[in-house]
Amino acid sequence: MIKNLKKNATVQLNPLACFPIELGGGQRRRVTGPTGYLTNDGVSFSTWRPSTFEERQAWYDSPRSKTITCDGELPLAPSTERVLMTRGNKYLVLKARCRVQLGMRGGPETGMAHVQCVETGENTYIKREFLEVL
Repeated sequence: MIKNLKKNATVQLNPLACFPIELGGGQRRRVTGPTGYLTNDGVSFSTWRPSTFEERQAWYDSPRSKTITCDGELPLAPSTERVLMTRGNKYLVLKARCRVQLGMRGGPETGMAHVQCVETGENTYIKREFLEVL
């Protein structure tokens, strides 16, 4: 359980929860799952956020949406966008406790935090257990 995680707190990726032992973390193997995973470079942690209306509209306007699938149907726009969180970057907590629908299957993911990168301004959702308060 993470303590002192509240709105407007500054956080970073928790190396003990996100990274394997050979990369200076505390996990026995690479973290993978529906709410985030460690990328092959060992520095970035991949998370997701719901795509915006503008992103979905741009996808439908692109040539990729005009193809036909093997079932003879038009493909749907992606409902999520991938965001890379980098080790050592600082993030601002926008919501400390929330649940979010990521993808089209299952129900909303619980135990999430909504964070914003201080450097890039990119928003994403991540499990609270993967964060540590600075």
